[in-house]
Amino acid sequence: MNSQAPLTPSSASDEAELRAASAQLLALGAHHRALQRPLFHGEEDVYPSFAERAQGCRFVDADGREFIDWVSGAGCALLGYAHPAVQSAIVAQLSAGPRLSLQTRVEVQLARELVELIPCAEMAAFAKSGSDCLTAAVRAARAHTGRMHVLYQAYHGWHDWFAARILNRPGLPHESSKHLRHFPYNDLATLEELLATAEGGVAAVVLEPMNFEPPHEGYLAGVRELCTKHGALLVFDELWTWYRLARGGAQEAYGVLPDFACYGKALGNGMPLSAIVGPRRYMRLLPSVMLGMTHREESLSLAAGLAVLSVVRSEPVVEHVQSIGRRLRRALDEQIARHGLVCSIDGMDARLAVHFADQGGLRREHLLALLLRECAARGVLTSGLIGPNYAHDEAALTRSIQVFDEAFAVVAAAVRGNGAAEQSAARGVRPLAHVEGHVDHFAPDGAGALEVSGWMLVDSAAAERVEFGLPDGSLLEAHATSRPDVVNALHLAPTAASCGFAARLPEAAALRDGAWDLQLRVRAAGEVVLRCPLMLRPGWQRAVLTGPAWLGIGVGT
Repeated sequence: MNSQAPLTPSSASDEAELRAASAQLLALGAHHRALQRPLFHGEEDVYPSFAERAQGCRFVDADGREFIDWVSGAGCALLGYAHPAVQSAIVAQLSAGPRLSLQTRVEVQLARELVELIPCAEMAAFAKSGSDCLTAAVRAARAHTGRMHVLYQAYHGWHDWFAARILNRPGLPHESSKHLRHFPYNDLATLEELLATAEGGVAAVVLEPMNFEPPHEGYLAGVRELCTKHGALLVFDELWTWYRLARGGAQEAYGVLPDFACYGKALGNGMPLSAIVGPRRYMRLLPSVMLGMTHREESLSLAAGLAVLSVVRSEPVVEHVQSIGRRLRRALDEQIARHGLVCSIDGMDARLAVHFADQGGLRREHLLALLLRECAARGVLTSGLIGPNYAHDEAALTRSIQVFDEAFAVVAAAVRGNGAAEQSAARGVRPLAHVEGHVDHFAPDGAGALEVSGWMLVDSAAAERVEFGLPDGSLLEAHATSRPDVVNALHLAPTAASCGFAARLPEAAALRDGAWDLQLRVRAAGEVVLRCPLMLRPGWQRAVLTGPAWLGIGVGT
């Protein structure tokens, strides 16, 4: 494991100031990068948003607070931050230049190492993200088979071939979704039916060989057999399983060879690097399906990948991350049972996930958010996913176990309803609110105004106020309306009937970049309990909520 130098506090900037600038300047600034979602009410005060420096398994945020990090750069920092072997390899390669006009020796060296390490690999190609390589694999499978249908099992990237399945997102070629079908994990019968009934046949079956559920005995071998039988290529998405299940990934751990395997995340220990490998007869299709980008051959990331692979082969990296995860799982399982919570710790030892059930009248999302906030307030960062890395040492594990125990205690108190809110408020953490509602109408009236109406509840009561933020920063308040239909449908107290809202907004002032761009704000007890962007382009039939749909928000036509 790399030694961890002391981290010094930052005096450079401030979290709140940076968050404000991020929201103004970065298109994704409103989404927390570790969580990939807007923050719940109150999390902004505790959950860090900006890392100033990092070493090993710890980082310091913009306010000078130090955290033990279990997010591990979304799984990328397998060796820990600033690992000396990776740093040295990058510095040594820098003298040659990061991007040259010709290939570099390091690309050939890394390809050779991957071919020697990964069972299915006869050739390798490099890119920058896992999405790049998965897209290349799907294209090559379609080129090889002459078919278009793809069966998928998990999340496989943001590129159009896969993202088209999300039918309510603008800008996506939704006609492509007709070529995509989801299949459930560990269900060979359904997979076989899909392979047998797809019109024109299936080009590729894409799956994570293990996600949060281990494969049943013979499942992966059965998938391999079905793909061969029906002439579909098998693609393993090994972005998480490689280096965590075994040095050669899931195919080494389970003895099942795919036609393509895709890697990323840990491959460069944080440097932008991904790889696709497979038998030569399929890999030779990649030039024809245009796996190409300007920085595909950038050499600093390739040098980092070579250094990572060298450390993984010579040191007990895989064994360490599995051991740390296994010990943490045992501790968390014991804590959950002791606190009487309905919660599970799922996944492989080297990648854990905390999954709550709804309980105590509280939604699972709020319980998880409360756990994350309580951990962050004590200096431990997790997103609900826990990715052990090689730098997690005994001190980090011991402290994290203690913090999780304290955090689970607060969650358990909230479930029992005996003062968790007061306990949290005493530490400067505001209690969560359960917000639900619906935007029934969102359209111009033809006379220069944009009409918006609907209903909004906070903890089953009418919201105190509903506001709309305009692109120029101004706020306009909606007026309350009576919604007895909502009271009757949701069996609410009669006092909640005033949960309706309606507003007429200046159409021109609401426009930005050709779209009506508003921020819905909901207040209760003087506090903003929900901020949720709304967007509608002229001619669209439906408004698009880009905020937290898990809060029960919906939009009508």
